[in-house]
Amino acid sequence: MDVEAPDQLKAAELRSASPEVREQYAAQVRRWYRAQFFTTPDREAIARHLSETVRANDDSLPGAKTFMSVTGPNGAGKSTFVKRWAMERYRESALEYPASEPDGRPVWHPDPQIECDVVPVCWVNLPSAARVKDLNAVILEFLGLPGEGLARLQTGRVLGACERHLVRLLIIDDAHLLNTGQRIGREVLDHVKVLNTELGELGASIVLVGANLEGGELLTDPQIAARLKAHFLGPIDVHRDAGRLPWQIMLASQERALAPFLPGLSTGVLHDDFAGLLWKRTQGYLGDVRDLLAETAGRAIEDGTGAITQALIEAVPLSARAEAREAMLPGGRA
Repeated sequence: MDVEAPDQLKAAELRSASPEVREQYAAQVRRWYRAQFFTTPDREAIARHLSETVRANDDSLPGAKTFMSVTGPNGAGKSTFVKRWAMERYRESALEYPASEPDGRPVWHPDPQIECDVVPVCWVNLPSAARVKDLNAVILEFLGLPGEGLARLQTGRVLGACERHLVRLLIIDDAHLLNTGQRIGREVLDHVKVLNTELGELGASIVLVGANLEGGELLTDPQIAARLKAHFLGPIDVHRDAGRLPWQIMLASQERALAPFLPGLSTGVLHDDFAGLLWKRTQGYLGDVRDLLAETAGRAIEDGTGAITQALIEAVPLSARAEAREAMLPGGRA
C-alpha cells in the first residue's frame, strides 16, 4: 500500500515547532519511510532472472515448468522482495482483462453467463509442519473457497480453481515449513511436483520462498532440482569487495529519500561518515537498516535539529538478532 509523503518542514519551522508538532511530524515521516521499498543491484538482478524464467515458462509447451526458489537467512527480506516482484507481475497480467463494476476487479467470462475474478498471482503462507491438506487448503482459501475436505478431493478443486481464476503464478511462502520428513514428507514433495506438472498444463509457474532452503530435502529432491532455478537473497557483506559498493549505493539512496524531511542532514553523512557504523549495527540486513533509519530520522525530528548523529544511531534498539550479532563484533556492545 502506498503511503503519501508528509509535507516538508524547513529548518526554521522545525526548530520553532512545538514538541507535539514535532512528534506528529516524526510519526508521519516514520510511517512513510517504513513503507518504502529497499533494493540493491543484486536484488534487481534476481527480480530480472525471476521474470525471465516466468517468460520462458510461458513460452514452453504445456507440462511441468521450471521451479523458482528464493531463499536466505531469516530477516533477509525475502517475502517483501518477492511480494513486490509479484505485485508487478499481477499488474502486468491484470491489465489484459476488463475491470468489473463498481470495484474495478479484473474479470473474465468463460461463457456469457459466468463472470470469474482474474487472480494471476496466488500467494500462500504455509502453517507449521504443513502437509498436503494444509497446502491445498491455503491455496483454496486464497481463491475465496473453503479449504476443508479430503486431500485427494481438495487437489482437484485446487486445479479447477486455478484454471477458473487464470492463476499463472503460485508463490509458496514459508516453504521451509513444509513437512518433508519421513513418509508424510515424501507425500508433500510428490504433491508439490504434481502441482508443478498440473499447473504447468495451465501455463502457471511455482515460486518457493523460505528460510535456509539450500541443501534441504525440498530443493535437493532430484525431480525438483532438475527443474529448479535457485536464488539466494542475503544481507550485504561489506567484508567482501562485491558488497562495499552496493552498501554505499543503498545508503546514498536512503539519504536522498530522507533528506527532504531532515533539514539538518548533511550530504554524505550516511554513505560516507556512518557507513561503517550502520553496517555494524545492522550487519547488512535491510529490514534492520529500515528500522534503524526510520527511528533515527524520527528522533532527529523530535529533537528539533533534523540531523542524524552517531549518538542517535547508537541509541536505537534493534532486533534481537542484530543486537546479538553486534555484540559479537570487535568493539561491539557488551
